[in-house]
Amino acid sequence: MDRREFIGKAFGLTVVSAVTPGILTCACDAMAKETVPLAFSPITVDLSESKYATLLSVEGSAYVAIPGNTRGIIVNRINEAEFAAMSSVCPHEQTRVGLYNKTSDRMTCTSGHGSTFDIYGKKLTNPTPRSLDRYKITFDGGNILLIEDTPADVQDEIAAVMAIRSLYPNPASDKSTLDISMSEQVAVEIALFDMVGNNRVTVFSGSLDAGDHSFTINTGSLATGSYFCKLTTPKGSISRRMQVVR
Repeated sequence: MDRREFIGKAFGLTVVSAVTPGILTCACDAMAKETVPLAFSPITVDLSESKYATLLSVEGSAYVAIPGNTRGIIVNRINEAEFAAMSSVCPHEQTRVGLYNKTSDRMTCTSGHGSTFDIYGKKLTNPTPRSLDRYKITFDGGNILLIEDTPADVQDEIAAVMAIRSLYPNPASDKSTLDISMSEQVAVEIALFDMVGNNRVTVFSGSLDAGDHSFTINTGSLATGSYFCKLTTPKGSISRRMQVVR
C-alpha cells in the first residue's frame, strides 16, 4: 500500500497510528546521538494565525515553537481532518529537519547528511537511526489544534489507565467539576494551564486508586479565556480544553 492509499484509508482520524523504526543499515548509526525526549505543556495552534496559513491546505507544513525551548515541532496536514506532529530534531546529529516538501514527498535534514522522512515523520533514508519522535495532536474540526508531549504511539496505553468522563460546567465562571476514571492505582497530577503553557492552578498531586474520582477546579481568580486541564501520569498525559467566562 503506498502513502496516498494509506491516507485514503486513514481519512477522518485525528491521531496517527505508530510507526516502526526501520532496520539500521548504516555503519554510522552506532555513533548517532540520542535525542532527549521533549517535555512541554499543551500547545495550541490557531490555524487562523498567518504563521500557520500553510496548514490550511492539505500537505501543508509549518514549524511550531515550544515556549522556553530552542527545539520545535513540525506539523503536517495529512488531509482535511488529520494532522501529524513530530520533533523537528533529526536523531542522527540533532540538527533541524526541514518542512515537508510536496514535490519531493519528504522532509530532509538540513545538515546535508542525507536523512529523510515522510509526511508522518517516518524514516526513509539513512544516516538517521530511526524515525522522528511523534506527539499526540487533536483537531477540533475548526481552527484549533492541540499538541501534547505524549508520544503518539502510547495513546492506547494511556486510555487503558485513565479517562476524563466529564468537565462541567464548561465554560465555567467560578468553578468547574472534573470527573475521571482510573483502571489502576497510579500517581497523577491534575493542573490547569493557560494557552502559553503556564501552570495556573494545581488541582491535585498524589496517588489515585482505581475507580471514579471527582475534583473541583476553582477558576474565580482566572481571567476570561481558554485553558487546558491536563492529567499527567508516569505513562503519559491527557488534556481537555476549558473556557473561563465572567
